[in-house]
Amino acid sequence: MITQYKLTSAKTILNKSGQDDDDIFAGTINPYTGCEHGCVYCYVQAERYQPYKNKADFFRTIAIKQNAVSLLNEILQKGLPYGMACIGSSSDPYQPAEEKHKITRSLLETINKYGYPVHIFTKSSLVLRDLDILKEISKKSGAAVSFSIITLDPRTHVIFEPGSISPQERLKAMKELSKNGITCGLSLMPVLPYITDDEKQLEALIKAAGEHGAQYVWSGCLTLRDKQHEKYRSVLLKDFPGLVSRYAALYKGRHSPAPAYAHRVHETIFKLANKYSINYGLEFVKKSGKWGKGLTPIQKEFEF
Repeated sequence: MITQYKLTSAKTILNKSGQDDDDIFAGTINPYTGCEHGCVYCYVQAERYQPYKNKADFFRTIAIKQNAVSLLNEILQKGLPYGMACIGSSSDPYQPAEEKHKITRSLLETINKYGYPVHIFTKSSLVLRDLDILKEISKKSGAAVSFSIITLDPRTHVIFEPGSISPQERLKAMKELSKNGITCGLSLMPVLPYITDDEKQLEALIKAAGEHGAQYVWSGCLTLRDKQHEKYRSVLLKDFPGLVSRYAALYKGRHSPAPAYAHRVHETIFKLANKYSINYGLEFVKKSGKWGKGLTPIQKEFEF
């Protein structure tokens, strides 16, 4: 299926998702609606998050927010919201569309102009293109990049992340940013039950991330809601049929796995992070002399 691109005008660009104003992120910024990476587990497939009311394919209809920079300018010229701007919470800011349209780069230029700290989620090595701007932001106010990697296994990667580069390529990009002074970390989200959750796999991934410059790791368990659940279950039936009944028992009609399971996974990751001298979470950046308070977050809407 051919990817369709369309220009759009967003109503808001720095979107507060409801956390306390003392949260590390002032709000989220998504330069694009839709994501070409096509990850089977993507939470945005769920109806409660689905941005396209006409049921367009989230993975094949990419909306380019042409007014993103002007909206961000309007916010930042009033003062700097407390926390970091988090780019890429619901779609990858460095997906293929960025290579041509450069919305993410333009947003970084604006953020740099105001001396605002930034955090980026990505699965792409295209972030290296913007190393020049990230280095400037890092010196002024702080820049962090979280590389989303859930496994080192090639087969699992191909099944669940068909549109993204290999985990090894992401690690190489992490190493390049890290050696240039950018704070980098591992986003181990989501952990896939009975597929990527065994301690041996988790340790190999966390160890590799540390060797490639990761200063932190954070994790999240797989959620399964309506349309997202249907898509994920269809892949289990095809590639992991023996796990279907185990998932049914683990989730029992909930959108999250059993609390005891989630606790065990997070405890394991926390233990492994400590073993390799890696921080759990980004709270450590608050100890930086660059960290400071500005205004409280302005935007309260949540728009993709």
